[in-house]
Amino acid sequence: DYYNINGINIASIIIVQQKADNYLDYVSCYPNPSAGDFSLEFSLNSDDYISISIFNSIGEKVHLLNNQMFDKGVHNVPFSLSHLTQGLYYIELRSTDDYKSIIIDITK
Repeated sequence: DYYNINGINIASIIIVQQKADNYLDYVSCYPNPSAGDFSLEFSLNSDDYISISIFNSIGEKVHLLNNQMFDKGVHNVPFSLSHLTQGLYYIELRSTDDYKSIIIDITK
């Protein structure tokens, strides 16, 4: 219980708890790299609304799946974005209490 500036303190017990009640357990994208047709797989620990946004390498949003309800469990969402140019794209998943991102490489 004693602290000083620029000192070293040793904690005897640390308790870590998951703050989020609704969270994404797992996120994967395959095939990666892809020609534009790919599947996004994710797992939820409870029923929740999910938003999926896809951004290009300069931060422009190129696709949005907004607030769709998904049940608890594993989900596989297919995407067909073959009209996009070659490059890296960032996929962002948001639930009520959690956020995950993953990168996909679109090749032609």
